Amino acid sequence: MYFSLHQGKTSLALFLILTRILPTSVPFDLPSPNCHAITLDLGGKADHAVLLVPTSHRSPLSRLTASLRDHITHLVQEALSANLRPRRITPALSDQIEAIVMESLSRLRIVRFKPRWTPMFLALKAVLYPPRLELDPGTEMTERLDMVVVDGFGDPFWPERWATWGKDEAGGQRKTGRVGEQVGMKEVMGMLEALRREMGAVVVLTIQGLWVSHAPNSGQTHVS
Repeated sequence: MYFSLHQGKTSLALFLILTRILPTSVPFDLPSPNCHAITLDLGGKADHAVLLVPTSHRSPLSRLTASLRDHITHLVQEALSANLRPRRITPALSDQIEAIVMESLSRLRIVRFKPRWTPMFLALKAVLYPPRLELDPGTEMTERLDMVVVDGFGDPFWPERWATWGKDEAGGQRKTGRVGEQVGMKEVMGMLEALRREMGAVVVLTIQGLWVSHAPNSGQTHVS
């Protein structure tokens, strides 16, 4: 999947992750006086996901944790309104909610990388070929992965271009190479394709769009 939205790119990516890592349903114990267990439908898939985030972005963990907690709390309140009066979140219910949040987050791995092509490539390679501690050479372990999200996929593009385009102060032409890097977008896209092909993972990329505007009474074009 590919998204290029001016606003809400990270929010949409986190929503997709939330619907993946949540369990489909869980048993839930309601408090007295009608103390009994119900099945709470959370609408997830209990899948495993990896979120790659540039170091120039804020960590999304607190936002995702709050979204998981709010979603589960809302469903619990609906269950309480249908079974109990008043619908109050007790400490015991809060503990159950927190346990589901932690279980869901255990299926998510967050990887931070410097916003350049080489660090992104190496981060994706570590996801595809994670290092293993071979305690028993005869035992082969497999890691399940259902979704890979790269937030800010286009972030390495502009720093590279600023360093390679135009002329220097002396009037000479700058180099047009990759500033010493041997990895570019082509290699990164190859790694994403390998994740899709070898692990069957859904790949989601968020990219900041380019918005061109013309300043009033000027012939200048601004890209934001």
